[in-house]
Amino acid sequence: MRVDDRDTIVRVSVLRPHDPVTDRAAALIGELATHKTDEPMLAEPMERLTARLVDAVVWFVASVLMSMVATLLTQLFFDAPRGKDPLGREVDFIHPAAGWIAFVLMLAGLYLYEVLPTVRKGTYFAKARGHLLVVGPDGRPPGLGRATVRWFAFWGPLVASLLFFGATFGTSLGLIAFLTEGAAVALVALPFVREDKRNVPDLIAGTHVLAVR
Repeated sequence: MRVDDRDTIVRVSVLRPHDPVTDRAAALIGELATHKTDEPMLAEPMERLTARLVDAVVWFVASVLMSMVATLLTQLFFDAPRGKDPLGREVDFIHPAAGWIAFVLMLAGLYLYEVLPTVRKGTYFAKARGHLLVVGPDGRPPGLGRATVRWFAFWGPLVASLLFFGATFGTSLGLIAFLTEGAAVALVALPFVREDKRNVPDLIAGTHVLAVR
């Protein structure tokens, strides 16, 4: 009996003591592991903002190309209007018709860049960088109609307000144009305050943006 008692004491002494805090943490980790999923979840606002910053770079490059195309069109097909630059030097300006043609071509190119891949795959260059998907109510790519409405609902107010600002800069309407531009930007900031993380274009087009993490 004494030997058995000593063996019991030895066995008990080598057992690790239970730490209630550690036990609770291990149980919580185990519970969280059971909730892991590979299914896409709603994209966070900062993820969406990062994709739009990539879009902004694309639009900037497109604007530079548009200026080059407008200059080329002016040289080939129009008489370049003459004028003075801020330093008083005589320079050739871009013909308004050439400028509008280049502007429409730029918008068409950007529409194809964003909308067509979204129709086929639910994503395009900027959103693919962040593993984001645009889906319709059925969870599938939104289709041509919804993707087009979403594109115009996002970029339309921004482009229109920017044109208004450029046309009224330095006039009494300049402040109104500036406020209009701010309002257009604010319309797409709703994901930061809405539980479903949708912005105005999403609400109009009936779409959601998901993240594949």
